[in-house]
Amino acid sequence: MSSEGQAAVPWDWSPRLNMYIQRTCIGAMVMTDPDGRNPQRLLMASGRSGEFPEAVNELIEARNLLTVPPDNEWLDAEMRGIRYLKKLGKRLGAMGAGFDICYECDDAIRAEGIVPSTLTKRQRETNQLPTRKRQPPPPDLRPPYDPPPRPSGGPKHGR
Repeated sequence: MSSEGQAAVPWDWSPRLNMYIQRTCIGAMVMTDPDGRNPQRLLMASGRSGEFPEAVNELIEARNLLTVPPDNEWLDAEMRGIRYLKKLGKRLGAMGAGFDICYECDDAIRAEGIVPSTLTKRQRETNQLPTRKRQPPPPDLRPPYDPPPRPSGGPKHGR
């Protein structure tokens, strides 16, 4: 579920990193009543407000999925989901994310008695798995190289 949502997140050009990146992590969780009944699957988003990109909203509407409501805090998707279910008095049944789960979120999920359903950064480092690679932009979409002007204004190496 989280991988489908993550696949819908657009890739944006980052001039600082000089590559395309996904700015929003999509997480999915199963929340149940305290006695383990009535399972519900929810999606949540990371970032400043927890709002989903438009492409993910289309997926949510098409599949009639439940979502964790946005707030005004800068949180990882997993932390936003855990806070939401605690506020409702529910129990966590399962959780995964489109990105590798960070140490803090991994600890919070395990504190709820659940092992994360997707890879964590801790697992990737322990098992020496390759890191998640960002996709390079297609050659025709890269901005043209524009070298900075020389301070002296003259030819190379002041000759």
